[in-house]
Amino acid sequence: MKKLCVVLSLMLIILSLSACNAIPQTNDSDNSTALNGINDDTKNSYEYTIEDGTATIISHQYNPEENEIVIPKKIEGSIVTAIEKDAFYQHKNTISIVLPSGLERIDGSPFYRCYSLKTSFVPQNVKSINGNPYFRCSSLETITVDTKNPYFCDDNGILFNKDKTTLIAYPEGKTDESYTIPKTVTRIEGDSFGYHTGIKKLYIFSNVTELPDYNMFVYPQDIKIYVEAGSAAEEYVKKFDLNFEIIS
Repeated sequence: MKKLCVVLSLMLIILSLSACNAIPQTNDSDNSTALNGINDDTKNSYEYTIEDGTATIISHQYNPEENEIVIPKKIEGSIVTAIEKDAFYQHKNTISIVLPSGLERIDGSPFYRCYSLKTSFVPQNVKSINGNPYFRCSSLETITVDTKNPYFCDDNGILFNKDKTTLIAYPEGKTDESYTIPKTVTRIEGDSFGYHTGIKKLYIFSNVTELPDYNMFVYPQDIKIYVEAGSAAEEYVKKFDLNFEIIS
């Protein structure tokens, strides 16, 4: 009887071990990854840093077959709040990059040479945009901003600060041949007009008092600038020997 009990006990132990091996094992980090909507493959395509519970995306591995990129809201349980310069450099076939709702900072030009990017939506929480994020996005037709964003806005697909006193980014893929800087604008950021646009006539009135200290047009011979006499814009076009005309 004693031997029978020992044998039964051994059998139960073996069955128990087999059952454990049959169940997929997960650890806390795997569960965290799954709950935060980012699998290992996606996670491995990003280079990032984590500090004080927030994640900054440094770069993303380019996949020519990946036409749409949805940036995760969290990585390793940390909210993605920043995207660094050149993070999506030369993602030539990418048509759409969806920014996460918790994003707060866009540095430099993270979408530099994203030639196929068509549109971009700036989420509600973005409070810092350093320069034109869309430089050399030659297919970009429109930029829109969440209406609840307290720092930025859009007008006709063009990116401004909230009170429209600063022009930040004019989409390079817009087909309009003429554009008049709004009367609210006092400052034009460097690289606002990107690498090349379809604009042939640009009107800059005396309300604009701050312009870049360098020629912001890569192909100045393709554009004529209309300015008011005595304005900062007149000084600017003369300084850089641009094609211009004085208007009243």
